[in-house]
Amino acid sequence: MHTIDTIGVNRLEMDIQRPSGCFVLGSPRGSGVGGGIPNLLHPITFCHHRVTNIVARIGPRTGPTNHSLLLNAHFDTVPDSPGANDDGAAVATIMDVLGVMAYSSTPLAHDLVFLFNGAEENFLQSAQGFVTKHPWRHSIRAFINLDAAGSGGRELLFRSGPGSSWLMKEYLDAAPHPFCNSVGQDYYESGLVPSATDFLVFKDFGHLPGLDIAYIRNGWRYHTEFDTVERIDEGAIQHAGENLLAVVKAILKSPSMRSGGPEHGDTKWVFLDVIGLFSVYYSIETGGC
Repeated sequence: MHTIDTIGVNRLEMDIQRPSGCFVLGSPRGSGVGGGIPNLLHPITFCHHRVTNIVARIGPRTGPTNHSLLLNAHFDTVPDSPGANDDGAAVATIMDVLGVMAYSSTPLAHDLVFLFNGAEENFLQSAQGFVTKHPWRHSIRAFINLDAAGSGGRELLFRSGPGSSWLMKEYLDAAPHPFCNSVGQDYYESGLVPSATDFLVFKDFGHLPGLDIAYIRNGWRYHTEFDTVERIDEGAIQHAGENLLAVVKAILKSPSMRSGGPEHGDTKWVFLDVIGLFSVYYSIETGGC
């Protein structure tokens, strides 16, 4: 099902995708696809049938552009958990960004694709179905994934993907309330965190640069019956929305959306925020690491 409408100077497209297929996730720290999932002791083939993706795309009313940015959140949850933070809060956040950007008074420079995927908890199946089968995948140049490993608090930018130095710089320059630390990436990729996010399939199957952002406070509520709406901290979604909206606007204006960011090369940043007021970052080479 694919529908198109116009909103002022922009257009809105909606699609329901129900992909099926099989794919392999690899072993921890392995050289193959899916390396670095602590739960997997060896490569495993996962098959899925007609999982659900709800997809929206906004952009100039003149038609689809050649370059787009993907925002992703999953609407499924584990059994016995309401899933308010994992991942309802993120779904609400990107829905709000969709509304704000769709009603922009000026045409968007590039398309924005919003993926609400319905099978993340069962080993990332919907995201894999989208990035390997949906026709809109061909224009995507970068992605932002929103997830949760806790309940409430500030959302942490803890990981970036290959060739994403330009994305990192846009976040570090544009986020009004930054909360980020490169130590998070080292910690996550060490295998000490027994979970994975859709970031993995966008990176490994889509070969896309991206940012991984998640709530981490009160991790004991993660995947439990205590992940309820009442336990979403006041202001948490507002905080995430203000950051995301500012970063999305900056990325869409960036020349790197077309060029792929060669001006930054494959620079790896050491980054951290200073009590949420501003970011400090420098290259690994500058730090002598």
